[in-house]
Amino acid sequence: MLAVGVASGQELPLKGKKIVVVGAGVSGLSAAKLLQENGASVTVLEGRDRIGGRVWTGPLGNGTIDFGAHWIHGIVNSPVAAEAHKQNITMKITNYTNSWAYDTKGAIPKAVFDRGDMQFQKLEELIEAKQEGPDDQTLGSLYRNYPGQNLLLRHMVNTRIEHEYGGDIDNLSTLYYDYAETIIGDDAVFPKGYSFFPKSLAKGLNIRLSESVVGIEYNDSPNVKTVNASYACDAVVVTVPLGVLKRGSITFEPTLPEAKLEAIKKFDMGVLDKTVLRFEKQFWPQEPELFTYLRPDLLWGEWLNIAHYTNEPILIGFNAASIAANLEKRSDEAIKASALEALTRMFGKPAPVVAMYQTRWNQDPFSYGSYSYFKAFATPQNMKALGEPVEDRLFFAGEATSLEAQATVHGAYRSGLKAANEVIASIGIVNA
Repeated sequence: MLAVGVASGQELPLKGKKIVVVGAGVSGLSAAKLLQENGASVTVLEGRDRIGGRVWTGPLGNGTIDFGAHWIHGIVNSPVAAEAHKQNITMKITNYTNSWAYDTKGAIPKAVFDRGDMQFQKLEELIEAKQEGPDDQTLGSLYRNYPGQNLLLRHMVNTRIEHEYGGDIDNLSTLYYDYAETIIGDDAVFPKGYSFFPKSLAKGLNIRLSESVVGIEYNDSPNVKTVNASYACDAVVVTVPLGVLKRGSITFEPTLPEAKLEAIKKFDMGVLDKTVLRFEKQFWPQEPELFTYLRPDLLWGEWLNIAHYTNEPILIGFNAASIAANLEKRSDEAIKASALEALTRMFGKPAPVVAMYQTRWNQDPFSYGSYSYFKAFATPQNMKALGEPVEDRLFFAGEATSLEAQATVHGAYRSGLKAANEVIASIGIVNA
């Protein structure tokens, strides 16, 4: 994939240039791949002991499951879908309406749930009307002034907004929480896992794992410092998650520009955790793709039925935002007991659990969250500042910088290409 304007036979624009890419997630890998194809000597530094970042297909019992990104959002014109087709990777469309609802007493009649759905649609219409105005507020303040609140509506707000964007409604921006949505086509899952995508991007790249970056100097002679070594280069592409930038895990010399620091402060990282349970046998209905569960504290509000896609006896429970962050502090055994109590109320006595994995993205030192979101009073201009280059030597990518597709894998991918092309435009050789 050559940069725009580079013809076959011309000198590659980055020939002789050394580029360090910080992070081997999808944005870092897509940037590194394009930079290398345009002649650069690229080193990718990754703090984890694996590639993929928040795309992570890991072991569960005698199989594998996605612990990070699960869905491809919009299969039309998607680079992820294109690569899946190229590799003959199976995708299965998710029908979100194929969902059965329960509360602590058992199944909820469809007519009751449909009435709640109509009420949620009216709330969405109110939000859309507010988005026509200039003044921002939290979604929580808008919701609390909405008439006719009840548990079912609050549950839908939790699973359809807080789960989707990873933040509490008391933090999410009314104006912009759904700003970066350019999704066309159905959503789909990969029954054999999402990791094929970062693996395909990583082929042929020089990737150094377990190399945590602690400092970046971007003066006339850029240098990247890890806990083990230092790397002199001509330019640096930073693709670490927003949560890492917010924590100050990497020091920058000189200090980052005020506009970028303000953007880092104004945006926030959301949390969507998975409790993955593999059972000895299936004890729940096969047909639904999703189960929704109502209880006053909003725990265990949504379950994904993996058996529907793979016939494996696996359920994934989702929790988001502060509920997920608080759940992370509990032991696996306590979390499992809480999950099984919910499943018992939904389906009766469960079969024995044979394998479990609990994600703790909020505590993960390489992400400090699952994906970014528009916090109240943050603006698209802040997001633009987050992704802008500094001094033609320091470049930024990642889903948090994607004005078109924030919080998605394809958004991360395209942000990496954007950063790579910015490097080429800044320090590349111009062919006559």
